[in-house]
Amino acid sequence: MKILCVLDKYINALNLFFFRLGAFFTFCLIIFTLTSVLARYLFQTSYVWFDELLWHFFGLGFLLAIAHTLKEDGHVRVDILYNKFNPKVKAWVEICGIIFFYVSYLLYYYSLWVFLFLRFLSNKRNF
Repeated sequence: MKILCVLDKYINALNLFFFRLGAFFTFCLIIFTLTSVLARYLFQTSYVWFDELLWHFFGLGFLLAIAHTLKEDGHVRVDILYNKFNPKVKAWVEICGIIFFYVSYLLYYYSLWVFLFLRFLSNKRNF
């Protein structure tokens, strides 16, 4: 049992580290978005690679921070009905919501890999 407590401590520390790293990427996202907007409107210039970089920083910030957010129960939900539920119904709503979103993500990534695999087999290199 003691090893589980130690493992939990290290997992929570790693979780907090990734949360802070996600917060850093979110801060960078804000600075880069400001830079992109200023470059577009003040200097009439825009770079596609820079806009793509913004999406990568958004994804990194989201993915690195989501585990800590779920751990701290800080995720967004519709509280109009949720506050009226008893704890058992709340638990079922949480479980069904998580399963629904995980299954949708798994289906999305599965279709993405199938698409990439078929593109690779057809020897097409441009997207």
